[in-house]
Amino acid sequence: TVPQLIPNTRSYNIILLALARGGLHEECLETLRLMQDDSTGVWPDRFTFNTVLFSYTCSDDDDAPELAEDILEEMIESSKIIVNEETNNIAEGIAPDAVSYNTVMTCWARRSPERAQFWLNRMREDGKITPDVYSYTIVMQAWAEAGKVDEALQLLAEMRAQPSAHVFPNKVTYTTLLKALCSTGRVNEAFKVVDYMWEVPSEESHPDAVTFSVLLSGWARIASSIPPEEAIHAVK
Repeated sequence: TVPQLIPNTRSYNIILLALARGGLHEECLETLRLMQDDSTGVWPDRFTFNTVLFSYTCSDDDDAPELAEDILEEMIESSKIIVNEETNNIAEGIAPDAVSYNTVMTCWARRSPERAQFWLNRMREDGKITPDVYSYTIVMQAWAEAGKVDEALQLLAEMRAQPSAHVFPNKVTYTTLLKALCSTGRVNEAFKVVDYMWEVPSEESHPDAVTFSVLLSGWARIASSIPPEEAIHAVK
């Protein structure tokens, strides 16, 4: 006889990931609810929830960010210790992690940098989860693409002031800011950002060919206001 095979959490998660990559967030949510049904004997884990959140980043639906927020709020609430008054049993739900918050911020990044900033602030206020370099970079890029360069610069200052290496700006962070500064004609400030990059101990964050290409493109836009020798000196 062929043994009866019962799908487990990993089985469901594989299906969820395939659905999420296609932006099928409604189907992902249905699968999550099915797993939460006690009759299935399968329980969602953090990867399950984060995959559902990921499905919203792959969707172009206008309400995707709000729906992602609902799932994150559900995680936050379920992570609180719950005591069953009848059985006196203690249960703890699936708490969100940095990936959970970062995914919701990614959902908002294209639509509302203000809302992405809201979730970064809430993440910092939570006290249990520390924003990482990706958290800050997501929101910085949202501000930059919205033309709010000063807000992006403020986040860079906050990152540089953090003692944790997990928060310190990386090359992606700096390049995002450089593009924003150069696209708005603030090339002198962009050169200062490059100086910051040289100060980073890790060579992985030092300027490279892409960095200087961005600078030169920015200088080319306003060539009449910045001496060419400044650009040549920077490349050297």
